[in-house]
Amino acid sequence: MKTTKLSQRVYAGVITVALGLFPAVALTSGANAVGVGDITTAMRYDLDGTVIGEVATEIQDSDDDSYLIEAPWPMNFFGRTFDGLCVTSNGTVSPVVYDDGNTSCDDTYDEPMADLADSAGSPLIAAFSNDNDLGETVKLADKTVSGFSVSGDPSTTDSVVTVTTSTAHGLTSGDVRSVYVIDTVFNNGNEDDTRTDEYWYEDVTVTVVNSTQFTFSGDSAKNGDGSFTPSYPAGVKSGTVAVDQGWVWDDNAADVDGVDDGIGKINTIYVGETTVDGRDAWIYTNYRSVTNDGNNPDILTNTFQIVLIKRTTPNGDTRGYDFDIEYNFGAVKDGDDGYSAEGGSCGDLNSDCRTGVGIADWDPIGEVADVYELFASTPSRDLVDGHTTSMTSNRLNSTINGRYTFRMVGGAVQEFAVPVMDGTGTTEDRPEAEDPLAPVPEQQTQNAGDSALTVDGVTTPIVVDPNASDDGIVGTAGDLTFEMSGLDPEGLPLPLDSDGNLILNADGLVDTGGEGFAADSPVKVYLFSDPTFLGTLFTDPTGTFSGLLQIPAGIDPGVHNLQVVGYDPDGNVLVFTVGVVVPGAGGGTDGYGGDSLLAATGIDSITGFGTASLVLFALGTVAVVVSRRRTAVNR
Repeated sequence: MKTTKLSQRVYAGVITVALGLFPAVALTSGANAVGVGDITTAMRYDLDGTVIGEVATEIQDSDDDSYLIEAPWPMNFFGRTFDGLCVTSNGTVSPVVYDDGNTSCDDTYDEPMADLADSAGSPLIAAFSNDNDLGETVKLADKTVSGFSVSGDPSTTDSVVTVTTSTAHGLTSGDVRSVYVIDTVFNNGNEDDTRTDEYWYEDVTVTVVNSTQFTFSGDSAKNGDGSFTPSYPAGVKSGTVAVDQGWVWDDNAADVDGVDDGIGKINTIYVGETTVDGRDAWIYTNYRSVTNDGNNPDILTNTFQIVLIKRTTPNGDTRGYDFDIEYNFGAVKDGDDGYSAEGGSCGDLNSDCRTGVGIADWDPIGEVADVYELFASTPSRDLVDGHTTSMTSNRLNSTINGRYTFRMVGGAVQEFAVPVMDGTGTTEDRPEAEDPLAPVPEQQTQNAGDSALTVDGVTTPIVVDPNASDDGIVGTAGDLTFEMSGLDPEGLPLPLDSDGNLILNADGLVDTGGEGFAADSPVKVYLFSDPTFLGTLFTDPTGTFSGLLQIPAGIDPGVHNLQVVGYDPDGNVLVFTVGVVVPGAGGGTDGYGGDSLLAATGIDSITGFGTASLVLFALGTVAVVVSRRRTAVNR
């Protein structure tokens, strides 16, 4: 459907801080009920075992639809404050600025997450970004299959399939049923559908063998909207296969779409507020939903959630609250094509197909996304139940399979990693991503007080002076202004040293701001020698920014480089670097208590915010300081 793109905006006059340093604190999880068809305990249901919240009536019984709601609390997401959420039928939620004039947002699916964020024009939270269809037919499986075997070969003679059910099937010879089984032993030889680990038989006439077994002809199997002659490998004909998954159902029975199964309504999205471990939370639940894919049986459904759990945050009402993001998967049986790992959409659930799960931000000036994707290297067909690589067989920052959780703190992502998807909970680092605002190590200066400015890679003269109170510096180049000052761990200003150099304290704060940047654009701040990301600030509509960022507690004494990277109004990348001093306890050969002229910035581990983090949250945002007369160039 045609929708209105919501622009990326922030509250007027509010600039928020995205920290790069966080404490390593374990995430909590509580006991959970199990919904109909769930194979994990990851889903969060109400105390009475039902789905939390109310039916999203605005998009119920529809396909590719969305609607806008007010967020339960202001959210700090990637350094911006959002008071609205756009809920889509396609497994995504977008933090937006709430606007009564907009009733919907972009509901694109089957594209890489970077493209989804670009299309939405806003950040993105995706739990299962596929073509979910709330108006699709859903059938109810009568029995589960525990065994499957075949005699004969359809290419040379008649083949007979024998199915064993987990409980008495209750059938009579001559009854018509449909059967669907999945197992890694299978190879159906299907040339038109690259999912070969399945056999799907539609409306076959059964012959009863006993109370738990029946047979039918295996000469024809279903392939999406058509049929084909299947092949049966030796492993299927040599004995009974204990199938990974299998079901029997009546295709002529009534559709159960929208029917309440005692837990919730089938193929329905619910949204609502609750508490998790005593904290406020907002939950988006896709309960037993299906995808708009004719290549899948109507009995296959998915149950999954996005849970946003509020964290205590000083000044959260103005700068936005921190929160945990939790993805919960109870059952994932109905796989859709997804997007191609090479870009764009794909088809037939082949090995190139991927399903977008994670979060993303979009930089409209650099035209690049900041993507944190959980399963980018795992094919969509391997994410469905029955595989070691399935979403319900793995986890992140949780002991519960099917649960993946991390944090958004100070507008930046904490404790994110990529699951290896081997069933053990092992993770690996997030892949390096393209970033126009990445640090520029080659622009480091060797001495305290030295500075450099480049615009689109071209060195540009800049005047750097002490500020009026001699506790910070001001750099000016035409319409551009950079301002920096240091605060100690208690939040008190640090005077410049006797040479006019900027002083920063380990575990202290840096107050940085500027003017003349691109409007509503990100500004990233780093500390060298080893590049350490301090955080992201955002400019307001006038191109002005300011904020406080924390200095690592484990930084070595000596000379370091503070670097600010952003965009000018023409979209050129600006890089301003200045040599600063971190004093030590004494004894250093450089006169500042360090052991070398250019000290190492990187630290091995970060175990907490320290004192300065409390000061940072208490102080919130700060005003830009007016610079005094310029007296030096590239000092």
